Amino acid sequence: MSNQINSTLGNLVKEGGGIIHTGPFGSQLHAEDYVAQGIPCIMPANMKDNRVDLSNIAYISEADAQRLSKYLVKEGDIVYSRRGNVTLKALIRKNEVGYFCGTGCLLLRPGNLLDSDYLTYYLSTPKIQSWIISQAIGATMPNLNTGILSRIPFSGPEKSVQEKISSTLRAIDDKLEINNRINAELEAMAKALYDYWFVQFDFPDANGKPYKTSGGKMEYNATLKREIPAGWNLKPIVECCDVIDCLHSKKPVLNYTSDEYYLLQLENIEDNGLLDMSMKYFVSHDDYINWTSRIEVKQHDIVMTNAGRIAAFAQIPEGIKCGIGRNITAIRPKNIKKNYFFSALSGMDIQSQIARNLDHGAFFKSFNVKGIKLLKIIKTDNGLEDKFESLITPVIEKRQRVQHENQMLKELRDWLLPLLMNGQVTVK
Repeated sequence: MSNQINSTLGNLVKEGGGIIHTGPFGSQLHAEDYVAQGIPCIMPANMKDNRVDLSNIAYISEADAQRLSKYLVKEGDIVYSRRGNVTLKALIRKNEVGYFCGTGCLLLRPGNLLDSDYLTYYLSTPKIQSWIISQAIGATMPNLNTGILSRIPFSGPEKSVQEKISSTLRAIDDKLEINNRINAELEAMAKALYDYWFVQFDFPDANGKPYKTSGGKMEYNATLKREIPAGWNLKPIVECCDVIDCLHSKKPVLNYTSDEYYLLQLENIEDNGLLDMSMKYFVSHDDYINWTSRIEVKQHDIVMTNAGRIAAFAQIPEGIKCGIGRNITAIRPKNIKKNYFFSALSGMDIQSQIARNLDHGAFFKSFNVKGIKLLKIIKTDNGLEDKFESLITPVIEKRQRVQHENQMLKELRDWLLPLLMNGQVTVK
């Protein structure tokens, strides 16, 4: 590759007029300084897929932001996690200009010799991520500092070629972002429909009018501590579903040569009802037979976490059959509409039951099979469940198709990334 650059990140940043510096220390920004509204403050928890994730982001006041203005980010900056997962980072885009680089972070401003998008992808290659992890210091928790970032070896083309490469990869990431927005909107639609019918109870009555608003008869339910439509009742989950615990054996060894048999892990279950299959825990055939002796999950089954991230759940989409790993429970709907049941799990009634049924251990909370079996679901007449099922199923299936497309796009991007970086594949 012509005009190849071989240097360190620190030298290139300095020569290009950029900076690498540590975010503010705790002594500069205290817990009481965070406010309900203000300037978004980027923390490691807000870094996802190399972008800023605004969910659960903290804020600081305008006054504090100006007091610490050296930490306000510009377009093209890269904010790094300084502790724990030291490969976490976020590229600052135009709409995030003026956000604040929070505590626990490092700020990298690439300068004019490096394309920010290209550099972000370069820093995401397995080779560089492994290098960073190997250099991170700390006896109990890896720590990243400006010295380590500055020493990162850089080998790549001149900036004009960097820009061509990054535009190709960015097109994939832009499509991923669009898909994520589509899925967020579909999730909101599904939740709104369920809440309207089974929380507010304004499903269409016999005359097509909203049931409760139109004066439909209601009865108080002592378990839910609120009124529900007359004639409805609560049904224990165990009467309409099989609840199957995982094995409590030692976790099987990861099989690096297998690409057929795998077990779901906690990290495969997202908080939005979808599965993230980007990392599969492959096992040997014998281990798979053992770990699926209780259940091999398939389409419409529900998998739920019972430790760590408590009661996060996802529905198994079409085309997936696998086992479940430790700290996961499988729920198989039987005599209940499958997507009605899936929707009900995120509803107010079951979520409040989950909160009451948590097992408070000595060190952390958990939600085990016993707690799941205590859950009760609102049972309506089958006709209403049928109507809801016909409306909600296309929404759920669309979300799962979009999620699958995202998985394919990520695999394409991750396959292209090293090939573009080492020049095996070129962009005209």
